[in-house]
Amino acid sequence: MMRLRNRVVSLLTALIMLSSSLAVFAADEPPEAVIEGGQTSPKGEIYVMEDFEAYQDGGTKITGFNVGDKGNVCGIRVIDGNKSVMLTTDGITDSMLDCYLPEVISGNIVVEQKVYVPAFSGTEHGIWLRDGNGKDVEFVRIFDRSVSFDDGTVISGLAPKKFYTLALVLDFERHVYDVYFNDKKRVNDRPFTDSFNDLKQIRWHLRMPKAAGVWHVDDIRIYQSDKPMTLEELSIASGANGETSGGDNVTTESTIRSTVGNAVAMFMGKSNVLNKTVKGYISEDRSIVPQWRGEQALVPAEYFVKSLEGTMTENAAENSVTVTKGDKTVKLFYDKSRMIANGVEMVLGAPATKINGVAYLPIYEVADALGIYLFLDADLLIYSEDQLGLSWNKDLKALRLVSEAFVFDDATGAEIIAMVKEKHPNNGHPRLIMTEEKFQRIRDELAKGENGDPVYRKIVSQMKVTCDDLLDQPPFAYIQEDGLRLNTHVPETRVTQLALMYNITGDERYAERAKVEMIAYCSYIDWNPHHFLDTGVMCSGMALAYDWLYNWLPDYERKLVRDSIVEKAIHQVANDYRGLTRNSGTKEDLLCRTWNWSSGQPVNNWRFVAGGGVAIGALAVCDEVTGEDLAVTELCLERSLLGIRPVISLFAPDGAYEEGLLYWDYAGQYYQKHISALKTATGTDLGYFDVPGLSATNDFVLGIMGSTSNWAFHDTGFSDSASTTATYTAYAAHFKDLNSMRARYDSIMRGGGSYRDLIHYDPDLDYLGTSNTSAFDSVLQSAGTFTTRSGWGENEIFTGLHADGGPAVVDHGHADAGSFVLDSQGVSWFFDLGRDDYNLPNYNRDCYMHRAEGHNGLVINPGADQYGGYDMCKDGISYLEKSETKPLGAFAIGNVTDAWRADAESARRGVKLDNNRRTVTVQDEVVLKKPVDVYWLAHTKAEIKISEDGKKAYLSQNGKMLLAEIAQGPEDAVFTVGDAVSDLPGAPDLPGQASTEGIKELTIHLENCEKLDLMVVFNDYDLSYDESSYSKKWVALDDWSIPDGEINLRYATVDSITVNGQPVEGFDPEVRKYVFSVNPSLDDSIPVIAATSSDGEVIITPPAGPVGTATVKVVPNNGKAMHGYELVFNATGSATIPDGLTEIKPVGVKASSVPQPENTPENTLDGNLETKWACLGVNWIEYDLGRVYNVNTVALAFMDSLKRVAQFSIEVSVDGSNYVQVFDGDTVSVAGFGAYTAGDTPARYVRVTCKGHSHNQESWSSLLDFRAYRK
Repeated sequence: MMRLRNRVVSLLTALIMLSSSLAVFAADEPPEAVIEGGQTSPKGEIYVMEDFEAYQDGGTKITGFNVGDKGNVCGIRVIDGNKSVMLTTDGITDSMLDCYLPEVISGNIVVEQKVYVPAFSGTEHGIWLRDGNGKDVEFVRIFDRSVSFDDGTVISGLAPKKFYTLALVLDFERHVYDVYFNDKKRVNDRPFTDSFNDLKQIRWHLRMPKAAGVWHVDDIRIYQSDKPMTLEELSIASGANGETSGGDNVTTESTIRSTVGNAVAMFMGKSNVLNKTVKGYISEDRSIVPQWRGEQALVPAEYFVKSLEGTMTENAAENSVTVTKGDKTVKLFYDKSRMIANGVEMVLGAPATKINGVAYLPIYEVADALGIYLFLDADLLIYSEDQLGLSWNKDLKALRLVSEAFVFDDATGAEIIAMVKEKHPNNGHPRLIMTEEKFQRIRDELAKGENGDPVYRKIVSQMKVTCDDLLDQPPFAYIQEDGLRLNTHVPETRVTQLALMYNITGDERYAERAKVEMIAYCSYIDWNPHHFLDTGVMCSGMALAYDWLYNWLPDYERKLVRDSIVEKAIHQVANDYRGLTRNSGTKEDLLCRTWNWSSGQPVNNWRFVAGGGVAIGALAVCDEVTGEDLAVTELCLERSLLGIRPVISLFAPDGAYEEGLLYWDYAGQYYQKHISALKTATGTDLGYFDVPGLSATNDFVLGIMGSTSNWAFHDTGFSDSASTTATYTAYAAHFKDLNSMRARYDSIMRGGGSYRDLIHYDPDLDYLGTSNTSAFDSVLQSAGTFTTRSGWGENEIFTGLHADGGPAVVDHGHADAGSFVLDSQGVSWFFDLGRDDYNLPNYNRDCYMHRAEGHNGLVINPGADQYGGYDMCKDGISYLEKSETKPLGAFAIGNVTDAWRADAESARRGVKLDNNRRTVTVQDEVVLKKPVDVYWLAHTKAEIKISEDGKKAYLSQNGKMLLAEIAQGPEDAVFTVGDAVSDLPGAPDLPGQASTEGIKELTIHLENCEKLDLMVVFNDYDLSYDESSYSKKWVALDDWSIPDGEINLRYATVDSITVNGQPVEGFDPEVRKYVFSVNPSLDDSIPVIAATSSDGEVIITPPAGPVGTATVKVVPNNGKAMHGYELVFNATGSATIPDGLTEIKPVGVKASSVPQPENTPENTLDGNLETKWACLGVNWIEYDLGRVYNVNTVALAFMDSLKRVAQFSIEVSVDGSNYVQVFDGDTVSVAGFGAYTAGDTPARYVRVTCKGHSHNQESWSSLLDFRAYRK
């Protein structure tokens, strides 16, 4: 029997070979993503290749297959050293073997198998095929020593006790098929019914019309071809064509073999190995693993040497080890940095050493001395005698496949359940993520009061408010607001939080309320398997609540919930895993799915949410089910793990997640819950947290967090604040990442925590003393993202460039190749609009936020319809072709040629931060195939003023300014300003899109452009702006570089500043802003300001009146950088509200944060000084006055204003986008309202930004009430 396939089957645990040319949109995919009918794939595309060698003799659980024994003895059996599937019939009942294809397929399909009949007894052996609509056709049968058709026509005779190869070659276009018997064509172009249009399932059916009988089936292969192929031919064909436009994770043996066929692969910190494509372990002692010692990698010596077929000799007297491989010899001395390599002594980066008596060698130096080629990146270690030449950039798909092939531990569903029973005997609960020990730890911390863990205290206090509010609410109803998606996230969060609160507090009101909710959800007609994400989410919540309340729930309710989990979730997912579902039909049909999430392409967050969510349910009930319920539970546990392997691989090599930040978080929620529950239930995570890059995934998030907002590339909703989520906590806890946990802590303490933080949080992490030491620059090839920044403060510069696949290549992708973003001065100047409503028709093609015109890039030749209605090639592949990061700056260049393949010979965009990380450059170099119109676009909420020559754009927002300049470009390149609407030539008119009111397009329109060389530079237009400090000279992208050296930027300062002849109190030359309180009614004179500087000339700009901002700018003459000072003169507050004013009643209020649910923004409009809105740190509350008024006075009542002084500012706006500051200072010492003059400024919106009290911005602010007045 040929062994090539055996190796891959064993090392991949008999995974079905998955492939498809689909490009479907998942995780709330739009309606157009629903696929009907079969898919045609390239020749050699492999769907199934199974020889059953990976399974134990007698086993009946076979991945991708189902053995239906009906009481007969069936399963894996060994004949002449080969394993096959044996089917038997007792003459009363039949038996069958079903194979479920990963996709409904069509085209030219080969169904090939080996058949063996030990004796002929009158039984019928039929090979049946089923299409995607459930239609069954018998294509061939074995009966009475012959192979025949159902009409009795004989194809060939056959003898007993002999394996024969039988192949059906189906042509679905012509509706004919050929039959090959023992590699010879016996039948040509036999017709089959025209209504049979594709293939979904194959059944080998043993029937008993006369007597008992036996049938063996082996070496099943199903693939695309117009004739049978040898294994070698298949290997070549699938290697050439085995990748699809929609996904990276097509598992082919040829890819693995061609990558590491003669190599050994290891993963740092794990005992798993892949030795010449055979999966195994370094030792039975799983603690013997390759490991890091600082920057040096150590490998277990014995296995390393043995795998190279070398020899190893230890000399106890010398405390040395000698390794010989061929004619090369190295001698190392334990715990000494010496090595004698082929007679030459050298110093090692790390010595050979023994750890618990096991010898370890420094792999870098030893491999080099022995002539062994080495690849080590992202913890994936590969070594070989053959030259490797591997890199993640070049070999991303292959290295992901290699990792999948060995880093995970295999376990059947039955084995997982056995582990659960062993760890938690007698139906022990709680066991899913939360255990009694963890609950007790939370109780103990809360009992310490203010000395207890602050995260536990904060989140439990928030949860209590939420759960108390739920006590009087009705259960959540079955709601499908859009007719497709069931709102299951509300039920999930309700029951889990209530169950947690009961366990933490012991208050049975929460348990009773959770029970009411759970009973209601059990009464749902279904959990919407049509859109299977909903089933996964609902099952996850119900399972966790069931587990956490198990010891409290009465038997009846316990059984009710358990039965619902089994029937509404586990049996439903088994239909997917068994291939019984279809894409056609209605949502009432429990076998109809919006798409084939469990095995289709692309692999994405659905497998984490849908499969993982139901697997949590299986872990909750697995020790209480029997019969068919047990069978589907085992199937669910096994297949859910196998299904997420290629999705976890998407994190390789750098932790990036190509679906964007929103789906990083969404996928991570259920991935973390699934595997964390697996670990607490069984005692092991089976290696499912071990994949190259996963430990760095929080760095991916940190990298794309701007200084002001999160980068909303792909289908991520725009956020005007830079923040993390509870998924961040989970990864931080697992990987002991202090830096990440410190960042998340700040969000939690500002009220941004959730119950998911609570269940994953590790209170033993010593993170509070940690400061952010992350790199300023991030280059993530797998996600096509480059970001760079000047620092980690909210006022620092942040910019990024995106270059990856189009919407038909990357799941949830947009037409955003070459798009850039820019934050600085606390303002998000240019941002990604994010996602819109998935239910919009032709969302991916016609939605403005999805199109190229809705991003910050180029649009070339719009309206020509060269991309089928898209305004960028939907399957174009863009990438970061070059990058450089140094202390003085960073840049990346994206190649976006393929995105414009119909129009451009070449297209490249570079984004650079240089000039001591103060200047951003966006440069385009495009060569077009013919003269066409080109648009340069950037989206902003800022007010924009264009210079007379059109070469400069002055952007202003929130009192800050940014200068954009066309430094180099065509003569007709000028800035214009337009609205963010779909108005380019050929743009579709799509009703129902999200409003883009208040967003503008900064645009450069070039007509009849044949070659574009365009350089746009951006600088903060503040007191540090100096036109002479940065270059506007054209430097081609090929010549871009960052100079060596460190930032040594010294800004000019003044020696002193006086106001009205008096020195500024507390003046510090390094402090750039001073605030003064003045009362214009007592003194309406303009302040007189004077300053001196030894660094150069001082330029003073006084305020326009008694209230306003003065600037003191220093023009240096000694090589320092230009800078200056702001002197802000605020009108002081008054203890009384002026007479004769008319109160303006707000019509609405909102806030940037509501950390305490009981202290809402609405409390500040209720006229009750006993209620409040409270916030931690810097946060704002904004009032809508209904229309524009000339606001004269704002009255505010702060809590304890007689005892403490709070800091705040008041800004006003006519449009809700651009604000003018009218006050920045301290509260008045008054019991009640303090009045603050707004200067009759036109405003509809009044924003109060609270900044803590006692000049501590990390402290709380509490606003009791608000009033606004006009004359």
